[in-house]
Amino acid sequence: NDPSLKIILAKLLMEQFCQYDTAIKKLQDVLRLAKGSGAFEHNAQALMAIVYLKKGEKKKATQFLELSMANDFCQIPSAIHLNFEVLEAFLSRNFEVSLCRQYVEKSLEIARRGREEQPIKFLTKLLEGFEVTLQ
Repeated sequence: NDPSLKIILAKLLMEQFCQYDTAIKKLQDVLRLAKGSGAFEHNAQALMAIVYLKKGEKKKATQFLELSMANDFCQIPSAIHLNFEVLEAFLSRNFEVSLCRQYVEKSLEIARRGREEQPIKFLTKLLEGFEVTLQ
């Protein structure tokens, strides 16, 4: 019943075996087991967004991306706990670009609050990429 192992297993099921429904069940277990644990909830929701995107269920994918950003990531103690694979999945499909940009902006706020130098540099560069792309 370890949420960390369930997340790892869900990623493996999704990425290596395309067993999306089984991955969703594992991630639902994480959400049930780790209720109130910001980092676990965030990562499970972000991975659910990726799984639904891979399944072609874009509306559910968007809903889970939004859930992963709930209350401006207020439950996330540090930017290093954020899932950036979800951005790669969405942006590689040119899907929900403005929502992805919001994700980066909110992530940058967390990094700045925590005075996390490396994440600040990374997220600032990533945000600049949005500026170039939108021009």
